[in-house]
Amino acid sequence: MENLKYRIIYEYEFRGKNPEIVVGTDKINEGEHYDILEAYPHPPTSKVLDYDVVVIKLAKKLVFSSKVQPLKLAERDMVVEDDAVFKVIGFGVTDSGKASSELLQVDVPYVKDEECKEFYHNITGLNITPRMICAGLKGKGACFGDSGGPLIYQNKHIGIVSFGTKDCSLKTGSPTVYARVSALRDFIDEQMAK
Repeated sequence: MENLKYRIIYEYEFRGKNPEIVVGTDKINEGEHYDILEAYPHPPTSKVLDYDVVVIKLAKKLVFSSKVQPLKLAERDMVVEDDAVFKVIGFGVTDSGKASSELLQVDVPYVKDEECKEFYHNITGLNITPRMICAGLKGKGACFGDSGGPLIYQNKHIGIVSFGTKDCSLKTGSPTVYARVSALRDFIDEQMAK
């Protein structure tokens, strides 16, 4: 990411809070804290959970170190192979039912768009749009507390944890849905140019 004062998050992560960004740690109560100067949410749309992203501007630039490194954003034309395996990272709820105090990561398989659309339409009635990407399998994926975290593929930030089913795929095997960074690049780049 060229402008070191910006971060991209899932919109829900930002609502109704006095948030800050914490970097440089794999422990939930440690790290360096950065205040947020501005927030640029995507304008509301008629589709629930579509364009689910906020670009935030930090009050000061991140200081890179061995523990704080940039992650490149997916290009607009990025192609994901059918057998792709992604990495999702977060402090979310585990199968114990409690949030993790340590940063966890798990490899999750790509779930093709049509398969994800069919699952969510049949189970929840929600529509999966071209601005979403799905990944995960039974017992592996994002859960409560992971919202806003990155989905990584080939060392690029390709998704932002958005939503899933209430059981976090433990019973249903449902994929997690992520905001697709490549489809949101115009909005993201426009906000980062401010």
